[in-house]
Amino acid sequence: MRPFAAFLANRRGRSVTPKAVQAGAQGSPTGGGFLTRLRREKPLAVVLGIVLLLLIGVALLADMLAPFGPNEVFLMDRLQGSSARYP
Repeated sequence: MRPFAAFLANRRGRSVTPKAVQAGAQGSPTGGGFLTRLRREKPLAVVLGIVLLLLIGVALLADMLAPFGPNEVFLMDRLQGSSARYP
């Protein structure tokens, strides 16, 4: 671990052990990428990010999910059963 990183770790109340110092110098064995660290440190942010991506996906697919407008009324077909036109 670099001296400044060790200083920050001590300031945040984390203990710096020789093993942590050695691992910091060599790098994490699993890669320790941004997403891995984010999942470990802020799991709520990951959940909210997934929800946000789902909402964006639904917005992009809105025309396929609801092919008819909210105010479109077909009076002649109103009492008909389900069909290929109205799934």
